[in-house]
Amino acid sequence: MLEALIVICLLLILGILFWPRRTNHVRQVTRSRNGQPFWKDKELY
Repeated sequence: MLEALIVICLLLILGILFWPRRTNHVRQVTRSRNGQPFWKDKELY
């Protein structure tokens, strides 16, 4: 159980560190597509 908790904590730390970069990238993609989320375009195909 301790090993699982350590792995989860590490994943949470990595997620918090890389989260702002992902949000900034997604915002740039949405701006280039007139504010529409990029996943809506993928569902159409």
